[in-house]
Amino acid sequence: MEATYYVSALASVAGASKRHLAVFNASGSGKLLKVYRVIAANAPTAAVTGLVIPLTVGRITTVPTGGTNPTINKADTTNADVPAQVTAHAAATGGATEEASTFGAGVVSGEETSAGANALMYESIINGTQPIICREGQGILVKQGALASAGAINACIIFSLV
Repeated sequence: MEATYYVSALASVAGASKRHLAVFNASGSGKLLKVYRVIAANAPTAAVTGLVIPLTVGRITTVPTGGTNPTINKADTTNADVPAQVTAHAAATGGATEEASTFGAGVVSGEETSAGANALMYESIINGTQPIICREGQGILVKQGALASAGAINACIIFSLV
């Protein structure tokens, strides 16, 4: 069984074209980053109605800059530590050169009364297909579309390193 890691951006405030969460595998890690699941859920902060937060999942080819560095959590506390070259980024303001294509998309609601407002934007299916592989110098990004919207989201990326 591969060691599994989780990273989240909690209550990330909506913003047009915002980079909510990313994981980057920099040169020198000696690892492949395998992405298994990317999910998002609403985290409403105020009474708003009729607004949605469109999200996409895509590959990046440069490390994000700015923002904060959320903690990468181990599924099992005895898992190996993540190499220093594998980093997490929330609300990055620069870097993160994005590829044109996406692996998935979803919409969550910014409404405080909306129940079950979550999106499974990417999942590796156990049917022989490959998970998203991020080699050294690549990463994965959860980004909001150009709609300004309102509210906040929680986003989570689940991955392994081999």
